[in-house]
Amino acid sequence: MKFRLLLLFVVGLTSYVMVKGQSEIPYWSPARAYISNCDPCSSPVNVPLYATICQGESYNEYGFSLPLHDVPGSYTYSHPQKLTDVNGCDSVVTLYLTVRPLEEEILTARVPVNKAYDDNGFFVPAQSEPGFFIFENQYNDGSACKSSTTLHLTVYVEIIPDEYFTPEQGGQNNFWDIKNIEYFEVVTVDIYDRFGKLLLRQSGSFTPWDGNYLGNPCPSTDYWYVVTLKEIDKQYMGHFTLLRR
Repeated sequence: MKFRLLLLFVVGLTSYVMVKGQSEIPYWSPARAYISNCDPCSSPVNVPLYATICQGESYNEYGFSLPLHDVPGSYTYSHPQKLTDVNGCDSVVTLYLTVRPLEEEILTARVPVNKAYDDNGFFVPAQSEPGFFIFENQYNDGSACKSSTTLHLTVYVEIIPDEYFTPEQGGQNNFWDIKNIEYFEVVTVDIYDRFGKLLLRQSGSFTPWDGNYLGNPCPSTDYWYVVTLKEIDKQYMGHFTLLRR
């Protein structure tokens, strides 16, 4: 497009040039240029660029080659190359990069053996043996960034306290015992009489109770227990019967 000078006038201390283009536009153009600064490229053109990526991703577009970003937040980068705009003027391209976090949630749960876990978007079939298991679900949180939920599942064996025992009878029930207690290392067992008096407290490993208190036989009656299993953060409470004949 060619231009020709039509009119020069002065407003205050600033001079302007009004031009009419010899093109298909049949009217006066309002375009103005300062005579005091005829070079349109006297200062670089600032061009902002905005982009968003997910945590753990890199950005490699428009001439940028950035490493992986593992920390969410806002970052500013200048273009590594010298650029010019459509008019041939120097341009400064600034990238404003937003790194969105990946939502990571860790859940803990406990189930006894032979029981399935079905909650929080997870389904774990029943396990026949105790153990510790880790499962992960990934999903899209609506921002095109994948998020994850990790399940730490403990499968444990239920303890079964004896319902009664018969000390000094020469049989198999001479001691009050707890079945499956050997699966746990951190155990506290309290035994109380019917008046709430503490007769026995064992911490650590459990030794079956012989029915004595301070070396003296306890009478035939009901007793109460509290078993605390720290590893699975669970308490069992109930009662049992001591029988003497």
